[in-house]
Amino acid sequence: MGLAMVVQTFGDWILSMEIELPFDGCLIAKTKPASDLVAYIVADYLTNEEPRRARRRNTRAHAQLVATIQAFILEVVLIRQEEGHDGCIFITANNRMSRYLPKTITLEADKVYKELGRLGWLTVKLGTKYSTEFNAALGNLKATTLAASDKLMAAVEHYRIDRRDTRTDFTNSEVIRLSDTEKNRLGDAVRTKAGTKTTYPVEYDDTPATIAARKTMNAINGLLETANVAIVGTRSVNGNRRKLIRQYGCGDLSFTKQGRMFGGFWINMSKRDRQQFIRLDGEEIAEVDFGQMYPRLLYNHFGQQPPDGDMYWCIDGCETEDMRDALKVFVNAMLFTDKFMVGAPKGTEVLLAVHDKEWWRSAIVEAHPLLAECYGEGLGHDLQWQESQIMTAVTLRLLESGMAALPVHDAMLCPKPKGNLVKTIMEEEYHKFTGFHGSVKIANPPTPRQFIADTSTEVLPLVTLGPASQGDREGIRSSSPRFTVK
Repeated sequence: MGLAMVVQTFGDWILSMEIELPFDGCLIAKTKPASDLVAYIVADYLTNEEPRRARRRNTRAHAQLVATIQAFILEVVLIRQEEGHDGCIFITANNRMSRYLPKTITLEADKVYKELGRLGWLTVKLGTKYSTEFNAALGNLKATTLAASDKLMAAVEHYRIDRRDTRTDFTNSEVIRLSDTEKNRLGDAVRTKAGTKTTYPVEYDDTPATIAARKTMNAINGLLETANVAIVGTRSVNGNRRKLIRQYGCGDLSFTKQGRMFGGFWINMSKRDRQQFIRLDGEEIAEVDFGQMYPRLLYNHFGQQPPDGDMYWCIDGCETEDMRDALKVFVNAMLFTDKFMVGAPKGTEVLLAVHDKEWWRSAIVEAHPLLAECYGEGLGHDLQWQESQIMTAVTLRLLESGMAALPVHDAMLCPKPKGNLVKTIMEEEYHKFTGFHGSVKIANPPTPRQFIADTSTEVLPLVTLGPASQGDREGIRSSSPRFTVK
């Protein structure tokens, strides 16, 4: 079998895989056609339910029912349109509420989607087990997968509904999340099969800090939803998945540990794939990032300006780029660990081939004596929060200026012509937060990878309609005859 055939076969296999996403519950109808579709399905639901229901719902309960049906319907429709026939969502059955569940999930939610399945609007599959970070705390409960039925897609085609007919209500799901590790709760022996720490969500009461952080994240998500972000050359990336959350850690109720942003489609893409497939404001992207972020923040934390030059090359014994990268891993491990390390961090093998772990630890401390004062105290979690505060401020500032920009932990993706401007803004925000000067650089773009299986060059942007064009679309479709299901 030739190489092209192998790649094509592999690509077909990937595309045939069922894509399952957790239920988000934030989509609501924006246009009249979408509202009409939801109203029609709600009417069908109530008509079939009425003979079996003992009493009518009050106004509040009815509004909750409509919101739940709307969220289920619109979410399964968009995932099928954007991910293909096998796209579906999963939802965890539960008998208790949590701030991490969408507000559209009520104790009646399972009855709602089962009834929508019975009426033929959804395809419902029961009994799949999931063990994700945020349902682990809910008892590893049974999950159900929901997909748009052919009957529903026929109605969608009649009303000509797509993502432009919806908008996201970010208040319907929690964007400020706090987790802790099983290690902290149960001891060192608890690990997942992969050897990593098991994490679980921590419920919390709102404080002025969490309220302010949520307001900022909702503003960022609202601006991201309408930003000019496009995917070119591939259909395997859904450029509409832009919602970000802030993930705090260590069970710290002061919310001053970790706090990085996660959730956007670009976060887990490789640098090469971002460069090849993402366009911002119609331009190729630049990646602007902070250099040696944690060591520099460490010096600033103690009220000192870091020494000039690269913070890793200055360590005795560092002779190659691979050794520098390994030293970065070693330094970060020393900052994040809450005890003295028994073994060497994973990814430092190139160093151990030259000297043992203790030699390198001594060399690091000699170059950066401040590390000796905080080694084993887990200060890295606090430094990461400082990084996240700076990056959140940068992200909001760029998006409010009208620029399409995507944050990636300590880096920012921006239109290539705006790289120097973004670099300046990142330097300003760093200085504003720390009182010191940071190191910011525009990364060299990676060499593009050549693809055989996917040769599409179609641009797939998120289209944002103005009021006039939206009205035109509504006028065309509202004049269509009422859709009837047989």
